[in-house]
Amino acid sequence: MYQLRITDTIPDFDAWRRAFDGYERVRADNGVLAYRVMRSVTDPTEVTIELDFADVARTRAYIGVLEKIWSSAGSRRVSAAHSTPTVHEVVVAKAIDPAASEAAGSHVAQSI
Repeated sequence: MYQLRITDTIPDFDAWRRAFDGYERVRADNGVLAYRVMRSVTDPTEVTIELDFADVARTRAYIGVLEKIWSSAGSRRVSAAHSTPTVHEVVVAKAIDPAASEAAGSHVAQSI
């Protein structure tokens, strides 16, 4: 899996979110499998978006889609700045089962 990561500076999260939600079909049509939107706890105007793709070619191609979106008047109204998108290959992804951790005991806590 590959991930495209972007950080935006946005003055009004609610307005930005409405605009972001309006591109759901664009994301689906361009190979986005899942995404996460994260907001900084220290700076509420900073939003990081992670978009997941199955292959690196579609990940890179989506940068061009973003550039078209960012050039629109609507995008310029809700976003003050964008970071340069970065492409990452996911090499480890694992969900932790809290029940399994509790049953096994905390080895880290025991070793401290």
